[in-house]
Amino acid sequence: MFAAAFFQVVLIFAFVSTGITEIYYPPVLTCTHSPMKSGSSISVVYGSPVSINCAADASPAASYRLNFEKTVTDPIPGENATQYAESPGQLQIPSFNGRLAGFYTYQASNDFGTAVAKKLHFKTQFISVDNSGPVKSLLLAQTRSGMIPCDGTFLDYNGINFEWKYYAASSLTDAAKTALTAVPGPLVNLDNGRLIVDRTSGSLYFTAGLLTDSHASADHYFCVASLKSNASVVGVGSISKVTTQLKSGDNPSLEHPPAFMKTSAASVDVNQDEDVTLVCIASGKPTPKISWTKDGTALASNLQSEYNTHVLIKKAQTSDSGVYKCTAHNSQNTISQNIVLTVYGKLAIMKEPPVEIVVIEGKKASFQCTGSGSPHPRIKWYINTQPYAADQNPRIKISGGTFTIENAKIPSTASDGTIDPGDNMVVQCELTNNHQTVLFNTGIHTVNKSTCPDCENGGKCIRKSTAYVCDCTAGFFGETCEKCDPSCPGSNLPLIIGVTVAAGVVVIAFAVILIVLGVKKKLCCQKPSSTGRNYQTEPGDLCLDTADSNAGEVGAENVVSQMN
Repeated sequence: MFAAAFFQVVLIFAFVSTGITEIYYPPVLTCTHSPMKSGSSISVVYGSPVSINCAADASPAASYRLNFEKTVTDPIPGENATQYAESPGQLQIPSFNGRLAGFYTYQASNDFGTAVAKKLHFKTQFISVDNSGPVKSLLLAQTRSGMIPCDGTFLDYNGINFEWKYYAASSLTDAAKTALTAVPGPLVNLDNGRLIVDRTSGSLYFTAGLLTDSHASADHYFCVASLKSNASVVGVGSISKVTTQLKSGDNPSLEHPPAFMKTSAASVDVNQDEDVTLVCIASGKPTPKISWTKDGTALASNLQSEYNTHVLIKKAQTSDSGVYKCTAHNSQNTISQNIVLTVYGKLAIMKEPPVEIVVIEGKKASFQCTGSGSPHPRIKWYINTQPYAADQNPRIKISGGTFTIENAKIPSTASDGTIDPGDNMVVQCELTNNHQTVLFNTGIHTVNKSTCPDCENGGKCIRKSTAYVCDCTAGFFGETCEKCDPSCPGSNLPLIIGVTVAAGVVVIAFAVILIVLGVKKKLCCQKPSSTGRNYQTEPGDLCLDTADSNAGEVGAENVVSQMN
């Protein structure tokens, strides 16, 4: 449905002893999206814009593919045709609607690997109420229960308001159906404790019918659905006629014990930060009173609807998990129903793999990918989006959450011009616990030894744009990660203790770092000065003047003793 596209990047060149060699590496993909919302799905206000913007750092340039999985089957009545604009790695939707609800993900590929972006689930509130059919009839026995469904197509019930009304008229034309909410009257809103609107389905429940529920022969019941995010989007339908009657031998004053008409499932599972609605509707005469407890304690009233038939929890947290008991009581009996709510906490990442690893030919590289959660996540490994098969590459070893590549092989070109990518690839690590999924991409970029500097003391070769540099561990610095030497180079000049620098801050200057009780201080070499000071400072230098009472001069031997 969506076309693939290309975009250009600058190729990186490295000079080696044999001449100019082109450096190849798999895509490093970065994507952003709007609206920016976290969680397993992104709720989009109906009619608002949506965009996905992806860019891949790759050599050679990457091509893009957008995958789209619909969650709503076409056609959706009453909606406009799909409109969008796509360019390489970019998707722009000016007005989002139900036709576009679904899962989106971009892939970026070149000859050396395929990276895949996080799957985005865009959904929206949508209504399409069916009022095209004939008027339905409900035969309702007095004191007994019944239900009228609100027929139609709905997306995200938590984002929809449902109302039921009845309309007194001699006829109900198609024009009247579309203008019911604008008619000044008589419109009667229904939801009064005996007649209950189910917020999770839109249906209208008669918990105990009365003769007055059967209005004049021309009266009709109908449901009105409107979007919470856009009140101007309204659907009217399910036109129904209700007839109530007294069955032979039935006593209109007869009372009935409670019976559940609609309750949530015995077990309800949601992810953290999702909205959840629990429902409990009971028939009976007198009309049953509904009450709720959570783990044996009365539930806070602000979580319950007006007649306690619904419990509304917004952005559920793990603390909301528990056993919710709905109790329906009238003078005839008391009944109850347990609903176990489980809110799954966010999948926590313990070891997040790097986005790229540079491996020198013949060397070894390893990284970890682990997480925790409830239930504990499983780990799946992919190479260029394809499931990794055991022994697929003899140089790759996978053990649980650890990926290792040994004796790495660089790319090569055969005599016929075909390219062997060597061990250049994109490794995908997927953590999933059936409720949440997190996906990471790690680009493996293999190079020959002359490409990287000789990193010492545990330093790692990394790529920074068009250059390869050493990433030094703590306590080392310089082009190849040299050890810090607490003396002034080329002289026996003493060192000056500079101002205190917050622990963990890296100070880049011609100086060394003194660590005193975990606090870093900068040491500057003394220099001649025409101003009479003992040393000179450079722009951004943090050294103190020795005239300052906080500064002091110490010899290199003293510095060493303090560092020890």
